[in-house]
Amino acid sequence: MVKAVAVLGSSEGVTGTVFFTQEANGPTTVTGSLVGLKPGLHGFHVHALGDTTNGCLSTGAHFNPQSKEHGAPEDENRHAGDLGNINVGDDGTVCFSITDSQIPLTGPNSIIGRAVVVHADPDDLGKGGHELSKTTGNAGGRVACESWEPPRKGTVIDFVRLDKKDRGKTNAALPASTRPNNTELTATDVPGLHKKKPSC
Repeated sequence: MVKAVAVLGSSEGVTGTVFFTQEANGPTTVTGSLVGLKPGLHGFHVHALGDTTNGCLSTGAHFNPQSKEHGAPEDENRHAGDLGNINVGDDGTVCFSITDSQIPLTGPNSIIGRAVVVHADPDDLGKGGHELSKTTGNAGGRVACESWEPPRKGTVIDFVRLDKKDRGKTNAALPASTRPNNTELTATDVPGLHKKKPSC
């Protein structure tokens, strides 16, 4: 089993944690909780790059190794990073669970080291008829950002690989590209894991 964790923080008050697990070559399960978002649907995607040198703008487009059009998670013709929407409650919190076969944690198309982005608006799943429907789902801006510089608009979640070696090392403050690949982080090691979160 391969595991990864992504910790979200933003200057606009959005915080949360997203966990990824994959058994062998099976689908990846994504579970998470976020607080501080406006109520309603928000597009939720894996973007191609983990680069945040220009804030969230530098995370690139949706992860799309097969060069397909934007679509719904259940569509055959979709970006690999198209994970649909998360539905935020009236209190600004959301708990979610997603299982998807196009976001592996190993191999040439691994999503580890890329960015997860939560958008300001609903993803129309490529069916809205807008000029952006087939590229972004017309999901709007990127509402909060956790990066290695002052946060800008967008939600970038940095990946940390979890394995069974070197338990307890604290590497969450390092960019994903410089962290050891065989590091397991406990809840006390990862900034943000004990911040306020919804009861899922």
